Amino acid sequence: MKLKEIFFARDSELVARELVRKYLVREIGGKIVYGEITATDAYKEMGKRDNKSILHPPGKIYIYNLYGKPTLNISTEWEGIPACVLIREIEKDGKRLGPIKLTGELEIGYEFDGLSIEGEELHIDDLIFEEIPSNIPTCVKRYRLK
Repeated sequence: MKLKEIFFARDSELVARELVRKYLVREIGGKIVYGEITATDAYKEMGKRDNKSILHPPGKIYIYNLYGKPTLNISTEWEGIPACVLIREIEKDGKRLGPIKLTGELEIGYEFDGLSIEGEELHIDDLIFEEIPSNIPTCVKRYRLK
């Protein structure tokens, strides 16, 4: 189930812990691509930032520029409070991708800054189900948890 913005309206450290083992899901050209979140960082009260998106209401995407590359953060707590969670690492296809590589692999750029994490193109999900191939004889449609 897709996480709602209200999930992020809590303490950053709690949100960061609870995001681990959830799935970052991205639609690219009609194809669904995802990775399991394996590491996060909580940030709050970080002082002056160039990007005002960190002050957005909880559940908004905050793209931070790190060494000239975008990194994916989600604003937390309350509007006007500089707090967010960085998606530090995902596991995709058996590879671990850090904050810069994951945004590159999932084609997440600065255009996502300020958008809702509940979007169709990018969201976080509790579970990912894959359909078992149809050539397996069965009387019901089976799904397995990846």
